Amino acid sequence: MSADSYSFLIITYLSGLAINLVRYFELHNRLRPDRPPIDNIYWAQFFIMPLVSVLIAYVWISDCELNAFSAITIGVTGPLILKQIVSAIPHAPP
Repeated sequence: MSADSYSFLIITYLSGLAINLVRYFELHNRLRPDRPPIDNIYWAQFFIMPLVSVLIAYVWISDCELNAFSAITIGVTGPLILKQIVSAIPHAPP
């Protein structure tokens, strides 16, 4: 892998963190009773979800060339897609 590939993977991760920052600020706009707890699990997923984007970008790089715009797009959409997949799972009734 070339140095450009590593820089694209870093761009992808930072883009994923940026979208998580947007989600974090949206959380703080909610009223306290409606706000979910921000605990260690929240912070773990905050930093791990962008790694899904990096994995997608890595697969993309191994198949074809990746440019900076594609790296940003993958970085932003990776956590959002994962969030939608998780939210589609039905919850067990209490």
